Amino acid sequence: MQSVEKPTSEELLEAVKAFLGDKKQETYEAAIRTLLQVLEDNKSVMVPIHKTSVGSKDAYNVPSTLSASNGKWYYIVYTSEREIPVGRADVMTYMPLRSLFRLVGSTADCGGICLDPWDRDGLFVPSEYIRALQEEMN
Repeated sequence: MQSVEKPTSEELLEAVKAFLGDKKQETYEAAIRTLLQVLEDNKSVMVPIHKTSVGSKDAYNVPSTLSASNGKWYYIVYTSEREIPVGRADVMTYMPLRSLFRLVGSTADCGGICLDPWDRDGLFVPSEYIRALQEEMN
């Protein structure tokens, strides 16, 4: 397993940081292109998980989410351990980006993913964009 301190993709880390530092259409598009490259390279991303037992008598792990001001909820993705806020109690795991995208597409009412939330609001990728990225891969 890859060291958690290392980013899953240095390019993705830099692209997200560039967007969060200068929120323009150009930096957003560059981050989305880098996300597509991570998908094409079949890389994993770091996601927080927690235990739940909703709908089951046994506990199981699920990716953590956040609620956005638009009323939708998003799966959380971190580009590196450095981007995880101090005090977050979630357990971190690596998940193939492809699997996370499939989960977004098959989960009703999911708004998409948010990369590096709580750092200048994060980079939100709507589920519509995720479906388009998946189609581009096919």
